[in-house]
Amino acid sequence: MSGGITAIATAIVTMVYSPTFLNKTHRNYAVACTAGITSFITTFSLGIITAQKLRFSTNRLENCLEDISEGKYNIRIPIYANDELQDLTKNLILWLT
Repeated sequence: MSGGITAIATAIVTMVYSPTFLNKTHRNYAVACTAGITSFITTFSLGIITAQKLRFSTNRLENCLEDISEGKYNIRIPIYANDELQDLTKNLILWLT
């Protein structure tokens, strides 16, 4: 995804900065800077989104485990993902039943 967004941004800069507007060296610098900045912003944004989703899943699982430690065994744990946390949650559900 990051590569696709970077390619689109680089193509736009290449079309906007025509050879008559900038010389070839400055145009290459503009394309390289655009690619670097776009890649950084996209990767950083995707990292934040991934961290938030992981934090949400682990906090929900932690809250359920706290309820279990307090003796509340009739809780329902919703499963929203298809990853290692899902496997952990399924094993916890099997252990509770």
